[in-house]
Amino acid sequence: MKLGIIGTGKIVNDSLEAIKQICSIELIAIFAREKSFDKAKTIAEKYSILKIYTNYDLLLNDKDIDTVYICLINNLHYEYAKKALLNKKHVILEKPFTNNLDQAEELFMIAERNNCILLEASSVLHSNVLRIMKRNINKLGNIKEIVANFSKKSSRYDNYINGIIDPVFDPLNYGGALRDLNIYNIYYLIYLFGMPNELNYHHIKGYNGIDLSGTLVLIYDSFLATLSANKTKDDFNYFNIYGENSSLFLYGPPNNPQILNIDNDIELYKNDGQHRLLNEFINFQYIIDSKNYKEANALKKYTLEVMAIIDKAFL
Repeated sequence: MKLGIIGTGKIVNDSLEAIKQICSIELIAIFAREKSFDKAKTIAEKYSILKIYTNYDLLLNDKDIDTVYICLINNLHYEYAKKALLNKKHVILEKPFTNNLDQAEELFMIAERNNCILLEASSVLHSNVLRIMKRNINKLGNIKEIVANFSKKSSRYDNYINGIIDPVFDPLNYGGALRDLNIYNIYYLIYLFGMPNELNYHHIKGYNGIDLSGTLVLIYDSFLATLSANKTKDDFNYFNIYGENSSLFLYGPPNNPQILNIDNDIELYKNDGQHRLLNEFINFQYIIDSKNYKEANALKKYTLEVMAIIDKAFL
């Protein structure tokens, strides 16, 4: 994979710490707006990225790049991904994937027409813990209830309180607790149990209408799933599945879980300190370099289902 990095936000540095461990990913270039050039230069020097672009078209015309990783504010995901796909670049697109399901479906259609691979950077789908959970679900008996929480005070929350609205708290940028935090819980649920029959979203709105916190209730044939998230405070994070025979307890933030056990007794997983994004980018490199469209389509299914749930939550 010959990669162009699009953006200079916090997730870029986090991702590059994982990517630098994968020798088969070649970092070619980074794109930033003119006002962020100095940030891009610092990142480029730290991670030995030779080219810096402030013109997106020039980066897309760079023959040395076959894939772009888009890490821009949420509202720009669709626009930048579409342009890259039309220029026949493979695309890794940060979560939340797009503003709505229609945009997501359009991007996948463009990718297919141009023989490009389009992937969502949702790390939980590539985690070992999710597969361990899947293998052990049948030990629980009939599922009775699922309860999850992901609460993490945003580094931008103090700004918000003081009237400074950063993109993560801007409804026009499609920020908020559901898309930023609770989306991880949704991915667990969809991977393990598929789509619900019904859902509704109860949330606390800030002064500009953004969902600062909220609880998504999803109704299945024989159980309810209650998924909560909060961007205003830190709290105990978990994803618990209660069955009639036994229960699975996952402790820690869903994008970096720490411990998984059955009945708080039988340990199934313990975090070994590996970078939380490493498996994700190992898989991305394999899928893109081997042109594994079958695996890409399997991941596409989850992306579209999660986007459908988010759309319904805000109806």
